[in-house]
Amino acid sequence: MARRALFITALVLIGLGLIAQNKADFTGTFNMDNGKTKMVLVQKGDRVTGDYSGQDNGKLEGTVVQGKLTYTWIQTTGEKGKGWFTLSSDGKSISGRWGNGASDTDGGDWKGVRN
Repeated sequence: MARRALFITALVLIGLGLIAQNKADFTGTFNMDNGKTKMVLVQKGDRVTGDYSGQDNGKLEGTVVQGKLTYTWIQTTGEKGKGWFTLSSDGKSISGRWGNGASDTDGGDWKGVRN
């Protein structure tokens, strides 16, 4: 009986960990690694919208699946592309890559620290 209770407890804890992992919350203001751009993200459910300003100005929108935000972006100049972010385990930073046009990687790394 004790083994069964221990097994059930372990399953519940694993399940809670998986649920928490899928509950990444990207909502917040981030100072991006170029030192010139501020990004503000708002997450509602699995959808994320955001604005960035500074060196470049634009908007992004995307979806969070298993803790990864996949997004499209468009700048005020009309330039656009794709990218993705993951949230650090402590929730204090984001990191990922961005790309131009159909690519989500050819632009390079993009990281930010939550204010």
